[in-house]
Amino acid sequence: MTGHLERFAAVGRDGHVLVGPKGGQLRRSNFRDDWVSARMAAGVTSELHFRDLRHTGNTLPSTAGAGTGELVTRMGHSSSRAALMYQHVTATVTGPSLIGSGP
Repeated sequence: MTGHLERFAAVGRDGHVLVGPKGGQLRRSNFRDDWVSARMAAGVTSELHFRDLRHTGNTLPSTAGAGTGELVTRMGHSSSRAALMYQHVTATVTGPSLIGSGP
C-alpha cells in the first residue's frame, strides 16, 4: 500500500488516494473511463463494479471486528445506519452457526 500511495496518490496527509493521469482530482465525468482502463489493464472482468470495492472495503473490517464508530468514520457517514448494515451482514455470515462448529 505504501508503494502505491508514494507512486500514485496525491502528496500529503489530505491527498486523494485516487487521482487522474495528470494528478488532478477525479470527477464523476472522467472517472468511468479511468476505472474501465484500470480494470482492463488488471485483467478484471466487467462484472466488477467500483462500488464492489467499497463494499469489500467495509465488509472486511467489520468481519475483523471493527466497531460501529470505526466503520462510520471509515465510510465517511454521519450516522451509523450503513455501518450497522455491514455489521448485520457480517453477523449473518459468521454467526453462531459457524462459530464453534469445529471438532
